Amino acid sequence: MAAMRVSRDIAATITINSKINDAAISRFRSGEEFSARSAAPILQLYMLTGILRPMQNQAANLLNSIGKQALCFVINTISLAANLIINYTCFRLIGFYGAAIGTLITCALGTLAWYLIMRKQIGTKLSSIIVYMMESYKTIYLNLWNMLAKTKKANT
Repeated sequence: MAAMRVSRDIAATITINSKINDAAISRFRSGEEFSARSAAPILQLYMLTGILRPMQNQAANLLNSIGKQALCFVINTISLAANLIINYTCFRLIGFYGAAIGTLITCALGTLAWYLIMRKQIGTKLSSIIVYMMESYKTIYLNLWNMLAKTKKANT
């Protein structure tokens, strides 16, 4: 049951993203300049959302695992609606950058909402999240660094 709900959320998100991409392509075809230089800030904004999204995913997984699937579904539905409204509004007002800004706003609000809910449900502390997140990113960085060093040694 929960899997069907998640797949509907994913399908709706894909539909919205494709609509925004279609608008971007039609704007590109109409002659508006859109270069790699103008795309860099958009990618930077999406990179920031990439830092926040895993927190939301882990919170959703935790809620599902403790038997709070209904709450998880409600939060995801509200997040999806907010994402649609904020992204559409920002896109219409600002353009391409607006879509990225809307996504970042939605992601930041969603992360805050997930944190508050998790604090109420299981007593999560922000300091613990930050420490764990920094340790995780440090571990990932060190593993990547070691892999690059091994690759460099193998190529020499």
